[in-house]
Amino acid sequence: MKTPPRILLTFNGAQDPISPKSGRPGPILTLMGYFSFDEIHLFCNDELTPQALKTKEEISSRHGTLVHIHRLNLPDPTDYEAILDGVRSHLPAILADDKDGDYFIFVSPGTPQIHTCWFLLAAAGEVPAQVLHVKDPDRVKPGHGVVTEVNPRAKAFPILGHPLAPAEVPTPVDLRALIERQGIVGRHPAVEELLKKAALAARGDSPVLIVGETGTGKELLARFIHEASPRRELEFHAINCGAFTTELLASELFGHVKGAFTGALGMRTGWFERAGGGTLFLDEVSDMPMEMQVKLLRVLQEGVISPVGSTEVRKVDVRVVAASNRDPVDLMRKGRLREDLFYRLGTHVFRIPPLRERRSDIGPLAEHILKNYHEKYGRGLKRLTPRALRELQRRPWPGNIRELRNVIQASYDLCLKGEIDAGDLRDSVPLPFGNEGLPEPHEGFSLDAFLEETRRRLYDRALEIAGGNQTRAAALLGVSPQAVSKYKNQKSEI
Repeated sequence: MKTPPRILLTFNGAQDPISPKSGRPGPILTLMGYFSFDEIHLFCNDELTPQALKTKEEISSRHGTLVHIHRLNLPDPTDYEAILDGVRSHLPAILADDKDGDYFIFVSPGTPQIHTCWFLLAAAGEVPAQVLHVKDPDRVKPGHGVVTEVNPRAKAFPILGHPLAPAEVPTPVDLRALIERQGIVGRHPAVEELLKKAALAARGDSPVLIVGETGTGKELLARFIHEASPRRELEFHAINCGAFTTELLASELFGHVKGAFTGALGMRTGWFERAGGGTLFLDEVSDMPMEMQVKLLRVLQEGVISPVGSTEVRKVDVRVVAASNRDPVDLMRKGRLREDLFYRLGTHVFRIPPLRERRSDIGPLAEHILKNYHEKYGRGLKRLTPRALRELQRRPWPGNIRELRNVIQASYDLCLKGEIDAGDLRDSVPLPFGNEGLPEPHEGFSLDAFLEETRRRLYDRALEIAGGNQTRAAALLGVSPQAVSKYKNQKSEI
């Protein structure tokens, strides 16, 4: 019969790995001189991570034991609840990896409050472990050992007043209430079916891939899945994978250690760790370089990451929801998306229909946007006439809901009446060329001049729509009011 692995859980203390006062081994290395373990899970406060890394190196070089470091953010290491919450956020993954492990908790390092929390977790049965404690070898009386081993569930100890409760069954989600709370507008059968299936998929932990054109609401659906999941009380983070170089994207997702690359002046925690226990939304995942796709595949398969510049392996517990505005099958055919990554991400694939395929939702969406805009800016409530609604239904909406929102907001700003008619509806902000009419590069062509002219026209158009209001123009362009002010000043100097 196979011997179960011996697994130690402990905190890295101020005297580890070597006591700064005596220059002798600290509590953890002292224990390792008497007990051997197959794995060690070393908890540490964020600010003590460099110290924990030194402890890991010492243990590896002296004993060859595998060490996992778990970082906690504890502003106050004497706060009982914060300590318990921090440790508990890592326990499920640790215990799931070695269900038959022989667990030990070492309570000597850390604050007295940390000692107490460890003992409570063991006594309550949340960690099925024996408790270990070491004494100063110079103060051990003859006949007494340096290491004390305690069974916290022995009869000598009082029974805790609140025994461990069975795992909570997630409360069923009120789908209609959640849809309303998330501000999702859609009664089209395809949308209702999509939301029902997404809510069912949300109950598990499998990755989700959302496919849809630009402006269809992929992040909104990702947030809906998070809110419908058992992880809804934890964090949701969104990151646009197409906005970073390979090196910066790796740092954003996995973090980095000091000196990992030029400009890495300190250690940084990546989003996979910051979103611990919650949901991470990877937008435009198909824009990831191939090198990053391999790293993401490893996270999905093994649940581990390594910060940039480090060989340390860290466990993470995150639900991944990814999105692409292009057909993933076509991308695989062109060699731009790894097939194994697609099948790992695509446990659940949801396609959001474009606005032109759900025209019955255009009217309710337009009125919802109009109502929200009125409530946000506190100006007179306006309504859309039947002719305006028919005109909105007629348009192709290549930019989908985002384009519809821009048109409604611009029309609201420029219409002086209490109702918006078909003739009051603004066109989408025009570019100086269409997608089909990009200028042909030629000798003497200046890309910088072309982009500057495009920029100038967009600023002028946004200011026209906003009636000269710089704050509103900035909102239309997605830039700061200072950027609009700077443009106007530069223009007046010409």
